[in-house]
Amino acid sequence: SGNPVAIATGSSGQVLTSGGAGAAPSFAAASGGVNTPYFEAYIPSDQTLTDAVSTLMNYTSERHDSAGAFNTTSKRFIPQTAGKYYVYFSQSFNAVSTDKFHSVYVYIKLNGSIVTSSYLDNYDNYTLLVYPSSGSAIVTMNGSSDYIELWAYFNVFSGNGKAVSGEYSTFGAYKLIE
Repeated sequence: SGNPVAIATGSSGQVLTSGGAGAAPSFAAASGGVNTPYFEAYIPSDQTLTDAVSTLMNYTSERHDSAGAFNTTSKRFIPQTAGKYYVYFSQSFNAVSTDKFHSVYVYIKLNGSIVTSSYLDNYDNYTLLVYPSSGSAIVTMNGSSDYIELWAYFNVFSGNGKAVSGEYSTFGAYKLIE
């Protein structure tokens, strides 16, 4: 109802904004930023984990890497842009044929120090064969030498377990817009 308001046409890079009740909308420059650099990596084939030993996870294949900042040899993300990063993982573990799963810790590490971890203890139950683990953290990085890695500690009743590969393994990070 009422008379429609005529507005000017915006230009490239502008968004339509409200002027509030009774005021005509107008175009303004878009605000915000970009979530780069970012990466997402995965384990290309199942990784055997020695029982009760902390192990650097074998993320050697990439799904995405906007700035070439994930090193598949060192398995480290070393962004060259300072800021806050959302870091995440999702990793499944398998007790293989032992069917005696005790516990698993998964650690996001910054420069070798634990930032956050995920933990499951199934010590007296033994019924769990596969465990999907996930976690995340916001990490401040200096944009020159800081790095993040993903580590795990896997404990089974006997023998070794494995980190499941492909779509069951994801490790990534992206810069937050501040």
